Amino acid sequence: MRKLIPTLVLLPALASGLAHASDGPYVGGGLLLRHYDLQQAGTTATKDSAKGHVLSGKLLAGFEFNEHWALETGYLGFGKPGYDYLTTLGAPGRLAVGGHAWYGALRASWDLGNPSWGGFVKLGADRLSQEVSGSGAQVQPAFSRRSTELYVAAGLKYKLGPNAAVTVELEHFGKQQAPGNALNGVSTGLQFKF
Repeated sequence: MRKLIPTLVLLPALASGLAHASDGPYVGGGLLLRHYDLQQAGTTATKDSAKGHVLSGKLLAGFEFNEHWALETGYLGFGKPGYDYLTTLGAPGRLAVGGHAWYGALRASWDLGNPSWGGFVKLGADRLSQEVSGSGAQVQPAFSRRSTELYVAAGLKYKLGPNAAVTVELEHFGKQQAPGNALNGVSTGLQFKF
């Protein structure tokens, strides 16, 4: 599986020299919204909320072979939400969870009855990195994990013109390995074709 990620990441660049009747490369960026719940048993949040949403960034690049098929790669930062707490005995502590992912995926697209509106699904793999840091009696020891996971997404695209589109999608990055760090999110962004 480790050899799959570099292959998926490099395929869009390699495909540009192989495809003759293609729509070409595209780039994009956007925002990713995720929910988190870091509440630890026996603690009370003092400064930040133990539950909430975190907004982070996303960058992507891909190559459309035709109007239905594309290869895409991207980077997503998950932010680093955290909270300060007191235990039931009054001892202070802090917990923070963060991470990022690189993904490579095959994207299938179709029109939704109107040439301006389209739907798409993505299936691929991501290289997921998760970190937990904290202090205090209630926090598990700090750790950092990296793993290759299944990447799945589905969304809608609205074409602003022949070379620009707005997207909204639901994304899934793999198994939850860090406490309270949901690996699902809703992203919105812009894509530009060359």
